[in-house]
Amino acid sequence: MPKGYWIPHIDVSDAEGYKDYTAATPPAHHKYNGVALVRGGKMEVLEGRARARNVLREFPDYAAALACYRSPEYQRARPLRLKHSTADFVIVEGYDGAQPPQSGAPPTPAARKGYWIVHGDVTDPEGYKAYVAANAVSLGEFGARFLVRGGAQEVVEGKARSRTVVLEFPATRRRSPATVRPSIRPRSGCATARPSSISSRSRATTVRRRDRLPASRGQRNIGMRLETHRWPTCV
Repeated sequence: MPKGYWIPHIDVSDAEGYKDYTAATPPAHHKYNGVALVRGGKMEVLEGRARARNVLREFPDYAAALACYRSPEYQRARPLRLKHSTADFVIVEGYDGAQPPQSGAPPTPAARKGYWIVHGDVTDPEGYKAYVAANAVSLGEFGARFLVRGGAQEVVEGKARSRTVVLEFPATRRRSPATVRPSIRPRSGCATARPSSISSRSRATTVRRRDRLPASRGQRNIGMRLETHRWPTCV
């Protein structure tokens, strides 16, 4: 059964006051078996914009993720966050389908995994298929697996794009592949769109160091409005 995930992107205005919120949330998370995969920490914004703090919390399924947010336990804690921060908060259904085929020696597992988190609007579904096919090679080389790949989602606070993707990498660092910058140029609408409050074109995140992306990036820009960021784990 697919997992469920909380993905809040947060700007904290009062760090001391925010501590009251984090201290009040464990009862809800324990009741619904929520586990933090990302909880603040280092990140790198690769394209577009991002809020300063980011959380990725995994639940046994999508229903449990929604139930936790709506529970009396969490709703008692939530006002403590609202007083001291602003957030864009989406709850998404996980993915349990086929994963990118692994190629070559897998990366050495690290104490902290890395993640890409992407929020995007696909403007050309047929054009986007070329990116999906081309990107599988790079993802397989780095041992990535999809935690979220589209599917159901509910925006419970703020704004979010219509499609969410989350990828997990087994290590935060690995040798950069030899790749060539794509020559394919994105459509003008994708290149010049102004950002919304959560993402200008889409949001993707990971904690690997800056690696140049393969030609699939250009193919993705044909069919998707895009923004790219990098996020860490919390463990």
